[in-house]
Amino acid sequence: MKFKEKRLLINKLQRSNLEKGVEALKIVIQVIKNSESQKIPPMSFLHLVELKETLEEIVLRDGLPLRRLKDFYLLKHKLPMKKIKRTALYPVSIWIIAIISILIISCATFAPIKDAKEKAYQLPCDSSSQEYEGSVNTKQINHLMHTDFPRLTEEERLLLIKINRNVNEKITYLSDEDNYGIIDYPITEPSAHRPFVRGLPLAIYGDCEDYALTKKHELIENGVSASRLFVVKTKIPVLNEDKFNHVVLAVPEGSDWWILDNQDNRIEPASYLAKWWGWEFVWPKFSEYQARSDTGYKIISH
Repeated sequence: MKFKEKRLLINKLQRSNLEKGVEALKIVIQVIKNSESQKIPPMSFLHLVELKETLEEIVLRDGLPLRRLKDFYLLKHKLPMKKIKRTALYPVSIWIIAIISILIISCATFAPIKDAKEKAYQLPCDSSSQEYEGSVNTKQINHLMHTDFPRLTEEERLLLIKINRNVNEKITYLSDEDNYGIIDYPITEPSAHRPFVRGLPLAIYGDCEDYALTKKHELIENGVSASRLFVVKTKIPVLNEDKFNHVVLAVPEGSDWWILDNQDNRIEPASYLAKWWGWEFVWPKFSEYQARSDTGYKIISH
């Protein structure tokens, strides 16, 4: 095949991908418009907004003139466009499939756990104890295993989304060894500093445990009881490697936990991460939490 013929074929494929991207973007914006009047769950709406912004980036990156998008904004969805960063991405059609798949999964994950009771969370009689704060300990685990955690309120869900995203954006990941020159140094609300490793700019650095502790602290500051927030140790699989140690924040609801992770702004259930992604929750053990009714734990509502 001659070079000119190859170029024409490539241009044809790019136009095809652009058309698919534009059509997908139109659909998503129409769904957002409809959602504003139908009052869909806030987590689903946020993921629609994320999807729309990602598709915009892809369409603009692949050369679609800005004027071709102006009709999309006549729908008055009042969602400003982000600055477009040119990045090396897969073809549009692949990304559309991947993003929509993520959207479908994500929209389903932050709905209330089915077996969670719709009632107010009753604080334990010693809820003011400082032992509920910070990293997990035996007192917290005893409370976790014996308590019936009700449904989160809609306000609490929005707060979890907000703080999870804000902390993930505020802190730049860096291991304690590179940050402070020692293996383990947990910090709540780390401040901006120059790390132990030379050459890195002034910024707020922290490892996964610092993210989890900071999220817990900020949720407490915003009215969520420390007795419902647990800094959990996990092991997660990596390609071509053994599982590595990781720390996240867990918020129990019914028979499951909602996981706030520094690697992802989505909030997903522990059962989903364990089943489909091979996560192992080791301290406290999620498997024991799920089986507590069958293993002699007396579950009570405080």
